Amino acid sequence: MNIYTSKIIEKKDIATDVWEIRFDKPDGFEFESGQFIQIVINSQEKEILRSYSISSTPDDPYIELCIKVLEDGIGSNFFRNCNEGDEIIFKQANGRFVVQDSDENLFFIATGAGLAPIMSIINNELNKKTRQKIHLLFGVRYEKNIFWQNRLEKLAKENNNFTYDISLSKPEDSWKGLGGRVSDHIPETVEKTDFYLCGSPPMVQDVRKILVDKGVDMKDVHFEIF
Repeated sequence: MNIYTSKIIEKKDIATDVWEIRFDKPDGFEFESGQFIQIVINSQEKEILRSYSISSTPDDPYIELCIKVLEDGIGSNFFRNCNEGDEIIFKQANGRFVVQDSDENLFFIATGAGLAPIMSIINNELNKKTRQKIHLLFGVRYEKNIFWQNRLEKLAKENNNFTYDISLSKPEDSWKGLGGRVSDHIPETVEKTDFYLCGSPPMVQDVRKILVDKGVDMKDVHFEIF
């Protein structure tokens, strides 16, 4: 398996307990939107690997990751101590959570950092000027947990075939968007649609069951668990 070395070019907070990390894309590194890389963490002469999905597109000159910060997480502690200019080592891209060749409309459902691979896929599909309708349903707990909303709004303004909704499971009274879990907002009409789910095991399990009950063929439901 190929191993790559790069340098961090940007590290910033984008929401409560969420970081955005960018580093230069090394020569020869290739991936498909939706795939992940394994970051190599050297700790006490022991190699530890942590997997993170890529949120940038194959055409971007950098690699971007979305990091959910966990208090005692090994990966979180590694990135907590990283600064711009620091070296980062990672293995080649892997994963099968990629868009299938189809003329069906695309419906994406993401919770939390599960938006990372889906953001890569959506951007890549829109860059290809696809005519399919693309919708994103993004769920987080609180408004402070929302990230990349400005990106989503820009995409919606620039692409007539892209729409999105954000649902908060713990909304404040001032929230104007959807409320409840993403599983509460599965569309009634599910024909001619491929579904892509990325998030926690309970979310993926709940949504898959709802889709099956609605008559969706499981070959049209693709998922990645975070």
